[in-house]
Amino acid sequence: MAVVDVGCGPGAITRKLSSWLGNESKIIGIDRDTTFINYAKEKARKQNMYNISYLEGDALKLPLEDNSVDACISHTVIEHVPNKEFLLEQKRVCKSKGRVSVMYARPDKYIKTEPKLLPKQSEREMELLDKLFKGTDEMYKKYNVGKY
Repeated sequence: MAVVDVGCGPGAITRKLSSWLGNESKIIGIDRDTTFINYAKEKARKQNMYNISYLEGDALKLPLEDNSVDACISHTVIEHVPNKEFLLEQKRVCKSKGRVSVMYARPDKYIKTEPKLLPKQSEREMELLDKLFKGTDEMYKKYNVGKY
């Protein structure tokens, strides 16, 4: 199985995937930050995780061939990029029966799909989320989080 972690940062998820999927898997971490890529490479090398490769690249122009991976994952990236282009790029690199998993941190900025069987948020959950995100709008505007 080949999996790409788009916006891998320091590589924590890629290393966890490597340990879960085993040495026969191919894990690719992509990030635009050279410092993160260098750090992630060093951590993987120290842990003898030779099935991981890290590439510097843009989430909207992944340095991968069409139909080349079984799955794409991303964690807290979609909030920072144009959603449609981001998802289409992941679709491009996934094989025909591949999967795309997009994780996000801001419930107010996600692509909303709710299965009918999913329980609704409780009042307490909504209260806690309000507290968690209270006062952050100015910071998000400063760094263009959720702009797209």
